[in-house]
Amino acid sequence: METVGYARTSTIDQVAGLDAQIRELQSAGCDKIFQEQASSVAIRDQLSAAIEYVRAGDVLIVTKLDRLARSTADLLLIAERLEKIGLEKERLEFCHLATNCGVKFVETLHQKSEALKRLGPNPAKIA
Repeated sequence: METVGYARTSTIDQVAGLDAQIRELQSAGCDKIFQEQASSVAIRDQLSAAIEYVRAGDVLIVTKLDRLARSTADLLLIAERLEKIGLEKERLEFCHLATNCGVKFVETLHQKSEALKRLGPNPAKIA
């Protein structure tokens, strides 16, 4: 079994954010880390490489859901691809997706994340 990490920032200017993700993934015990600086709507070669790399029994870790998927639908497609590979454990933001309950939990988190993005940088001031 191997623990694989995926880190992504949207632009090359976000070096500190990428470095922080890599440190978190290293702390989580990742044996291999795929990283890239690409918008979530761009082609994400390293995400594809990470998904192709993992095998049954491996663990895939990301630090935040928005680093992995651009929407709930995208997240579920990625989870389906991982399930077809036969991962025993799928970790997204350190949540297990091995059960229907886990999938629902991740859907809820991602929907909350999308709603917060729509509110802007100071959601408390919008009232």
